[in-house]
Amino acid sequence: MIAIKAVTALALLLASPQAHPGVIGPGVQRAVERHGTAFVQVAFAARQPRTLAGLRSTVRSVRTRVLARAGGGFNPITQWNAVLGMAGWVTPAGLRRLATSPDVSRVYLDMAGHAQDLQADALVHADQARAAGYTGTGVTVGILDSGIQETHPDLADSLVAEYCSTSGGNCPNRLNTQTGAGAARDDNGHGTNVAGIVTGNGTIAPVGIAPSTKVVAVRVLAADGSFDSTAQVITGLHFILDHPEYGVKVINMSLGTDALFPGTCDGANPNFTSIVHSLRLQGITLFASSGNQRATTEMALPACIKEVVAVGAVYDSNFGTSTVFCNSSTAADKVTCFSNSSSALDLLAPGAAYTSTGRGSGTSTYYGTSQASPTAAASAADLLQKNPSLTPAQIESTLKATGKLVTDSRNGRVTPRVDAIAALNAPVDNTRPTIRLRATNVRRKAVAILFFTLSDNSGGASVDGGVYRRGKELKHFGPKTFRNGRYRFTWRASGKIEHVRFCLSATDRAGNQSGKSCALVSVT
Repeated sequence: MIAIKAVTALALLLASPQAHPGVIGPGVQRAVERHGTAFVQVAFAARQPRTLAGLRSTVRSVRTRVLARAGGGFNPITQWNAVLGMAGWVTPAGLRRLATSPDVSRVYLDMAGHAQDLQADALVHADQARAAGYTGTGVTVGILDSGIQETHPDLADSLVAEYCSTSGGNCPNRLNTQTGAGAARDDNGHGTNVAGIVTGNGTIAPVGIAPSTKVVAVRVLAADGSFDSTAQVITGLHFILDHPEYGVKVINMSLGTDALFPGTCDGANPNFTSIVHSLRLQGITLFASSGNQRATTEMALPACIKEVVAVGAVYDSNFGTSTVFCNSSTAADKVTCFSNSSSALDLLAPGAAYTSTGRGSGTSTYYGTSQASPTAAASAADLLQKNPSLTPAQIESTLKATGKLVTDSRNGRVTPRVDAIAALNAPVDNTRPTIRLRATNVRRKAVAILFFTLSDNSGGASVDGGVYRRGKELKHFGPKTFRNGRYRFTWRASGKIEHVRFCLSATDRAGNQSGKSCALVSVT
């Protein structure tokens, strides 16, 4: 009888004219039918504010309305205040109410994932960076992984704070969350290896890329190296966002979903995309491993999110035939046979073989994009030591512009491999793009041709804007990337005589913004 009621409720949901199409994601209906409830993420239908304060205000008001509408049909387990969404358990009745809410854009099943398992010093010239005095001094890196051996002689002096966010009672205290000493105890070893790549001081294992960096260790992986849901990873990221006193400016995530995505995947998990954007607003640069499934056109999430720096792996030297994940000959700067790649890949770094700190106060050797990502993250820490005012966009663009270009023989894709000393020696791009608009006349109900000219020293920029009547947006354009040159947008005029404004702004790949430029559009 309970099952019949659940199916009936969902049938009514699908037939309801008030339900917004596309809101209920794949598999949600089946999960609720089968179990009577399902763990889901709910994405809010709200535009991303430009500031963190504005985002938190929007989240508070929208979440209040959504929970009131869902009533007892949705039990939230998160209290994210800077994510345009939430996670929790939904019933058939709750699903029906969420589907008809104007404040909900999507309800989707969460995703599981795992660590992206796999010496890079000379290849990325980290030894030269340290010789020049760049060791990540004054920079704190957040590491989301299986935890850290807090007492390891190479790591103990770097640890600033610990947190755990898991599911199924997998924190050391056998609960789902834990804060304070011991919260990030590493029961796997993966996180300890990753931490050593960033900040190991070289007493036992090889020295890290940036040995003076401090670390906030966030355990989001269980003892077997897996995570059950991205919600627990989002909660771990939110811990860093909520504690600016730790001074985290770089985050490394050597983990990824089991599911792979072609190109950028911002829409695949809107709540993960939202927390990433919030952290970028706070000036934090995020790195993630691309994954080790040997895919040449897809990557794991979060690496495929646009504002995450996605890092694939190259071999660090010729050490014969590698049989880890796949069989391949090896050579320095050869893309590994296991490294995922797609149009969303940003950087390459050494990931096989990588010896670093290990559990038991010893060493461990891993192969994988998991080891490539912290190499890039630590190089970002060196950049921030030299220039603490660098923005995430400037860090990303500098690492890309100065890396050695490597061609992946599997798909022909050319990607820069991190070069720490070249990045440190490069000038910072502070030049703002310029965008000029031309005023125009258009007859009522006719199509207006709205011309603009873009110029930037990098060769192009992303353009965003619209047409406005007394501050109200009539049509939105972008964001869309253009090369330098003259372009046009189109807009169909209204049926009345009036004056409106055509406004655009441009942002280059280093994050430099033009400011808003406007031109008058006269409807006659």
